[in-house]
Amino acid sequence: MFLFQTVPPSNSIDLVTTWGGVVAFLVLAGGLFAIWRNLGKRTDDLGKEFKAGITKTETAISKTETAISKTEMAISKTEMAISKTEMAISKTETALSERIERVENRVSDRFTRVEDRLIKAFYAIFGKGPVSSQSPLALNDLGRAITQEIQGAKWASRVAPTLASWLKGKDAYQIQEHCFEFAEHFTYTDDELRTIRQSAYDHGLPIEQIHRVFAIELRDKLLEMAGGLEPPA
Repeated sequence: MFLFQTVPPSNSIDLVTTWGGVVAFLVLAGGLFAIWRNLGKRTDDLGKEFKAGITKTETAISKTETAISKTEMAISKTEMAISKTEMAISKTETALSERIERVENRVSDRFTRVEDRLIKAFYAIFGKGPVSSQSPLALNDLGRAITQEIQGAKWASRVAPTLASWLKGKDAYQIQEHCFEFAEHFTYTDDELRTIRQSAYDHGLPIEQIHRVFAIELRDKLLEMAGGLEPPA
C-alpha cells in the first residue's frame, strides 16, 4: 500500500485549472488594486496641482485688481492735478486780461489827454478855434457865435449850481481846468448832442472845440459865484 494515493489524471487537470484560475484572479486583482492606487495617487496629485493653479490664478487676479485700483487712483490724482492746473491757468488768464484791460485803459486815457492837448495847442497857435489864445482864455467871435447856437450860457447857468460846494478854496486856474474837464465828460441830453454835432459840422470843428465853448461859459459863471474872481472881459 502506497503512502500517497495516486490522483487520477482527470482530477489533476481540474485541480490545476482551479488553482490556476485562483492565481490568475489574484494576480489580476493585485494589478487592478495597484492601478487603482496609482490612479488615486495621480488624482490626488492632479487635485493638488489644480488647487495650486487656482490659488496662483486667484493671487494673480488679486494682484491685477490691486494694480488696476492703484492705476485708477493715479489717474484720479492726475485728473485732479489737471483740474487744479486748469483753474490756475484760468485765474492767471483772468488776472492777465484784467491787467491788460487796465493798461489799455490807462494808455487810452493818456492818448486821449495828449490828443486833447495837441488839439488845444493847434487851435491856440493858429487861432482857428472858438477860444482865443489870449490870457486869460476867452471866446472869440467864432466862440460867441457858437455859444448862441448851442445856448452855452443857458447850459452853464443850469449846471453851475451843482458845482457850488466844490468851489470853496479854489483859485481861477483850478476852476478853469475843472470846467474843461467837466464839459468834456458831461452827459449831455440827446437834443444837446444833436446841437453840438451840428455846430461842429457847420464850423468844421472837432466836437472837443464845442465842449470848450461850454467850458468857458461855465468857468465865467463859476467865477461870478466864487466872488472876487472876475471873469475875463
